[in-house]
Amino acid sequence: MKIRCPLCYSFDVELIYRLTIKDFISKIDTKNEEIEKEIKRIWKRDHCKFMKCRACTFSFAYPFRGGTPKLYSLIYKNDYHSKRWEYNLALKDISKKGICLEIGSGESLFLELLLQKCKSRNLYSLEISNQIVLTIQ
Repeated sequence: MKIRCPLCYSFDVELIYRLTIKDFISKIDTKNEEIEKEIKRIWKRDHCKFMKCRACTFSFAYPFRGGTPKLYSLIYKNDYHSKRWEYNLALKDISKKGICLEIGSGESLFLELLLQKCKSRNLYSLEISNQIVLTIQ
C-alpha cells in the first residue's frame, strides 16, 4: 500500500523514521499499560512511521490519526505535557524568521514555546474539538 501525503495527496513520500509503541512509551517515561493499549488501538499496529512529502515538504505521521481524549487523559495523568520530547525536536527545525502553523494546538503548550523563539506575527494556531474552537493569528 502506497502512502499518500495528507496535505497535497502526492505519493512521492519518504520515510524519515519509524517509531514502535515501546519506543514511544520510553519517551514518556511510564509503564502504564493502558497507554500502550490505547496507542495500539489508534495506530492499529505496533508502530508508526514518520514521513516527509518530497512534493510539498510536509512531514506527517502514518497512520495519520490524532490522539483520543482517553489517550490524552492517561498521558496527562503522568505529567507528560511538561516533558514533550517532540516539541524540542520540532523547534530545532523551525526558523526564527519562518512562518509556522500549528494544527491541533490543544492547550497551546507548543505555541508558548514558539512565541519564545519566533515573531508572533509569523505564528498561526488552530484547535477544533468538541469542547473548544480556538484560532490564534
